[in-house]
Amino acid sequence: MDTVGLLDIIRRSKNAMNAFDQSLRIHTNNGANMATTGYKALKQSFKTVFNDVVNEGFQGTGFTGQVNPVQFGSGVSLGDVSLDFSQGALGEGGALDCAISGRGLFMVSPDGGSTVYYTRNGSFHVDTTGQYIVDSSGRTLMGESGPISTGGATDLGWGPDGVLLSNYTAYADGTEEAQQIGQIAIADFTNVEGMTQYDGTALKESLVSGARSTGASGTGSLGTIEPQALEKSNVFYTGETIDAIEVQRAMSAVLSAIKIASDQISQVINKLMG
Repeated sequence: MDTVGLLDIIRRSKNAMNAFDQSLRIHTNNGANMATTGYKALKQSFKTVFNDVVNEGFQGTGFTGQVNPVQFGSGVSLGDVSLDFSQGALGEGGALDCAISGRGLFMVSPDGGSTVYYTRNGSFHVDTTGQYIVDSSGRTLMGESGPISTGGATDLGWGPDGVLLSNYTAYADGTEEAQQIGQIAIADFTNVEGMTQYDGTALKESLVSGARSTGASGTGSLGTIEPQALEKSNVFYTGETIDAIEVQRAMSAVLSAIKIASDQISQVINKLMG
């Protein structure tokens, strides 16, 4: 085997190891967030690169037989990486927790609405001033007209369709009526899988996420808000484990090829040095 071919093996193997390393990072990140509320798994695929075709072959004529193309296959790199927005299972939450069943994202803002991020994590609480509903990072939850304010009311909870209610305990017991304070607005994008991760489970718009639309629970193609519920991570443990094992096996095969090529190159060098 010539040294050029051996060096090509090592070059392709290095590219493959980079792709497998990135893939394992994705699987590890998904696995680490199995218990994270509202987490959407990253999905990825591999693509072939460096197609090496020596000749295209030819069709036999007369007494000359047909010859298939001579080709040495392809290298590999990481292909598409996107967010998996399949529905996560719903679990029980507190009075101010809620989940979205179907399409859509909650909108949260760190500055009253000028900057908006998006999330499926519906774990909310009242901020320290008692004036706004916020997420774990202190970002205010948004309605159609802006941040949802408590108006100074206490004993709060979500009613159907993401309507914020005061006097919630009595309402839940069925003994008194509640007062409606505000309503959650849901956002959606043309290409929601093209959004980018920002902070925790918060996402932001990207160049490919498309136009944003907003509306109340159940409007148009938007999903419905489920009060006192939380959406669990949509990571599929068994699938992630199997995929990670397959990547590790591929890495082992490539490492074996690297060792063989390296040993051959060492032998050639030793012969040249006499």
